[in-house]
Amino acid sequence: MAGVAALAAIGSSRATGQRVGGNPLNVANKIAPWVIAQTANGQQAEFVLADQADLRPAAGLATKTKKARFVRDALWTKSQATQGSILR
Repeated sequence: MAGVAALAAIGSSRATGQRVGGNPLNVANKIAPWVIAQTANGQQAEFVLADQADLRPAAGLATKTKKARFVRDALWTKSQATQGSILR
C-alpha cells in the first residue's frame, strides 16, 4: 500500500514541493529511477518489493477470519519495518 501511495505522490507534480515536518519532501531521491520513468505522466507500473511478508502460514489457519487477520497483521508489520521512511 505504501508503495502505491509513493507512486501516486511521484506522479503528482506537487510531490517535490510539499513539506513534511518543516523539511522539503524530495521523493524522487528515494525511489529507483526505473519506477519514476515507468510512472511518468500518470502511467501505472507493477513491481515487487524485495522484502515481502511470508503469508504462507495463513493457509493452515482454520477460518477465513483468522486467515484475513493473519495476512493483515503480517502485511502491516512488514510495512512498518521496511517502509518506515516512506511512511514518515
